Amino acid sequence: MFDISWSKLLVIAILMLIVIGPKDLIPTLRTLGRMVAKMRQTAAEFQQQFTQAMREVELDEVQRELATMNREVATAIDPAVRASPTTGSAGSGGGSTVPPPPHEADRAPTETIHDQPSSPAPADKRTGES
Repeated sequence: MFDISWSKLLVIAILMLIVIGPKDLIPTLRTLGRMVAKMRQTAAEFQQQFTQAMREVELDEVQRELATMNREVATAIDPAVRASPTTGSAGSGGGSTVPPPPHEADRAPTETIHDQPSSPAPADKRTGES
């Protein structure tokens, strides 16, 4: 990050030893370490908040896209939604916006239990007939 070589660090250490002195060097390095840790913590918090803000922006975009797709699917599936005035596709002609009922031939056949052939009745055991 700062591009400091080992030789530069050695020169800085020697200057610190001369200027500060051996007695105060350890508390000074401890204080310096705490300050560096605090700066790293602040930078990490900033980065985390920035990342969270980016995720929220992306989440809003995804929610808008999903709402748009939901409306498109609803209009494709439900003709009443397609004809509603809120979508703007129909409803301003003054006519009926309710779709006509489906024809009997278009409906799928429905079977009930009563429509199915029943199994043959069991033979009467008293008479012996089948």
